[in-house]
Amino acid sequence: MGAIKDVKNFCVSNVIDILDFNTQYLRTRGKPRHKNVDTFVTMENRFRYDIFTTAIDFQLQELNNRLCDLTMELIIFSSALSLKDVFKSFKVDYI
Repeated sequence: MGAIKDVKNFCVSNVIDILDFNTQYLRTRGKPRHKNVDTFVTMENRFRYDIFTTAIDFQLQELNNRLCDLTMELIIFSSALSLKDVFKSFKVDYI
């Protein structure tokens, strides 16, 4: 929480508007995807979920474009390994 307080203090001292995350986000383009869904979305929801998931999707697409299926499978399987002392067992010759 200290980082957010520092950012707010910086904005106040430099006369920068601070967005109120509790206000309603109004869509300016497009229609809601579902008719029966409550259309009240806060700015916090917009920034935390919509923009975050868009950024994650973009990063995943980049990984999929740059890495082959075998490499992706290796990354997924290696994430299950223990990371304790991971650099001690690293050997350049294996690459």
